[in-house]
Amino acid sequence: MFNTDNLINLTQIDIAIKTFYYTTNLNISFIDCLGDTLIESNSAHSFCTLFQNCTKDHCPCITTHLYSGKQSEHLGESYVFMCPTGLTHIAMAITFEGVFRGFFLSGPFLMTEPDELNIKYLYEKYKLDNRYKEDFNKHIYSLPIIPPDITKYYANAIKCLAESIMLKSSYDLQEKNERYMQQRKINENLQTNKHYNNVDYSYPFEKEKQLINCVKSGQTRESSAILNELLGHILFSHGNDLNIIKARVLELCTVISRVTLESTHKVEETLSLNAIFLQKLVEADTLTDLAFILQKIIKEFSENVLAANNSASFITIRKAVNYLHTYYAEEISLNKISKIVNLTPTYFSAIFKKETGYSFSAYLNKVRIDQAKLLLLNTSLSVLEIAIEVGFDTDTYFCTVFKKFTTLTPKQYRNSVL
Repeated sequence: MFNTDNLINLTQIDIAIKTFYYTTNLNISFIDCLGDTLIESNSAHSFCTLFQNCTKDHCPCITTHLYSGKQSEHLGESYVFMCPTGLTHIAMAITFEGVFRGFFLSGPFLMTEPDELNIKYLYEKYKLDNRYKEDFNKHIYSLPIIPPDITKYYANAIKCLAESIMLKSSYDLQEKNERYMQQRKINENLQTNKHYNNVDYSYPFEKEKQLINCVKSGQTRESSAILNELLGHILFSHGNDLNIIKARVLELCTVISRVTLESTHKVEETLSLNAIFLQKLVEADTLTDLAFILQKIIKEFSENVLAANNSASFITIRKAVNYLHTYYAEEISLNKISKIVNLTPTYFSAIFKKETGYSFSAYLNKVRIDQAKLLLLNTSLSVLEIAIEVGFDTDTYFCTVFKKFTTLTPKQYRNSVL
């Protein structure tokens, strides 16, 4: 069972939803990129149903959910947020080939004990009929309470499910395309060899040396191109004799693994990978499989060499960014974050600006302002309370930074949207 664009397998999503629901007993659904719910673990919570019935065409839930799904896509992680009623949800985007296809939405739940002030604010904001006030109070007490320190694990679980779905959805198509492209290149080289008379049938050691040099320097694309030339020559020389070709390929794999070992000095990892790859080559029962496995081996070893040669700045900055998105409300200084990633403040500042395009302080303020926007729209907290909630010491400085990012004061922003 696939969705309308035949890219996301809804059967896999249904299994993921059931797995999460029966493990946590927390509602979860899958919503497509247009905001339509395709699969859900259970019917909507009674609180949500009552709110939607009361607000009818003015219900903001679908818009809020879709916005949160896209926020998750932007962050590349699960996104915990509060809906217009003050209830907590978790969104996790599903993308395929870089395109937003939909998202998991889990909730609603509370992270603290119910507060009747929230109901009062809800009534004032949406001008709800007082006849339903008792029902709202009753339903809000039936919501599950999940503390913040546990919520993050629920969010991680949904992220893991989403990543497994995306990996499974893309793997088959990607592999088919890679196999096709490789066979086309091999056949082109094979036809080229057939075209010329007096072709040398001996093993092309010079071509093998070129391949080794490319692997040594981590040139993945060049390695793949030379490999296809080499395979084309081997096929031309030995026809369809799988056993002879397999023997040549096994020798080549051993040579490449030795080169990788010399370049990376990662003995256990390289030898372990080589053992796995050799086993896969032995088990290959077609020339197509043999060629494709060898291509993956060359790519893996080339990338390992490249990774060993490159700096770890990207990984370091990713760690810092994740920390800021998680602990933005705390006191975070340049010195503190530099210690966390084991760099000097000066060097950290330089590579942070290079990787993100923002200075450290500007990026931290951006994260805080994004969170403040959500609180302004979805809560009745005062500007001062929101300022403190997202990590600012004073509402004056908060307002200054907020206006810098949005050209509006917090109050103007709240009024312009509501």
